[in-house]
Amino acid sequence: MCALINNIICPFCLTKIMFQKDVDICPYCKTNLPIEYVRRSEQSTPCFVQMVGWSSHGKSVYLQTLTSMIMRLSSIWRNTYIYSPQTNPTLTYTRQVREYLRTGVMPPATHMDIQEAYIMQLLGMERWGNRTIVVRDVAGESFNNLQYSVKYTPYLIHVPTVIMFFSLFDLKESNFSVDELMNGYIQTFFANDPSLQKKKRTAIITISKADLLLTELSSSISNYLISDPFSNLIQPAEMNENPAYVDMSQYVQNMHQISEEIKDWIDQSTSGHNLLMLARENNIQLKFSIVSSTGSPVPDDHKIKIGIRPLRVLDPLFWTLDLQSIP
Repeated sequence: MCALINNIICPFCLTKIMFQKDVDICPYCKTNLPIEYVRRSEQSTPCFVQMVGWSSHGKSVYLQTLTSMIMRLSSIWRNTYIYSPQTNPTLTYTRQVREYLRTGVMPPATHMDIQEAYIMQLLGMERWGNRTIVVRDVAGESFNNLQYSVKYTPYLIHVPTVIMFFSLFDLKESNFSVDELMNGYIQTFFANDPSLQKKKRTAIITISKADLLLTELSSSISNYLISDPFSNLIQPAEMNENPAYVDMSQYVQNMHQISEEIKDWIDQSTSGHNLLMLARENNIQLKFSIVSSTGSPVPDDHKIKIGIRPLRVLDPLFWTLDLQSIP
């Protein structure tokens, strides 16, 4: 869902607004529009994504860690890259992320209410140029029923991309199964928009807490996880004077390859196979990522006492940017 010339998509209600030079409030939801979001609406096309996943499966920690990586990409794309929060809640969120990195205290679970839109403008990225990322996180309890409340998941039936989080480690001790989230997504769609099968939709299936699965992963998947060049290159302290080069074309090519390997691995279980079949039957494209937001197990006191080393947390973002490419 990319903004069209002479149109702005409200980042809060997703309604298309005819561009006017002095537009500052959405005429539909009456919310103040971010100034730079409007000013750069054509040059920094928005990408919208809804996060989906049960409680304790890693959504909140992932978004915090992803934000930390977004803020550190300057050390790699040093001469071109700029990030900027576009709303006060997003600015506050970046401060919370710095606190998380400083103290190692894990963020609390997302509350069961309507969450603020996370709006971050990214300029000068290699491969994707200028984009604005607009994300909605949702409390995991929102996904416990067969149909999801659109009140708490306002983007779900409108955006072309969802990121579905699964902690396969936690599912071992659970009566939930991986196909349930996909089934709920489809059920919710048809309850609100029967034209689902006519629309291009993509679910980025993201295996979280992957550091707990290393002994179960194939050697190629585990090697991919731990050899994240961004995790190795991005330093938490001073800027690297001679940043190493990451070939983004090759990086995305590797993402495609590992996605197929993860798909084959997921397909080995009954519920995983059913997830794939549900998506195929309903014209939903699947891409697969594997991430570790912390890089190591989290202690019982939820405080990480050694440095946080995220692994492959940028992959779902890169999938989103590629899938919602400007035509």
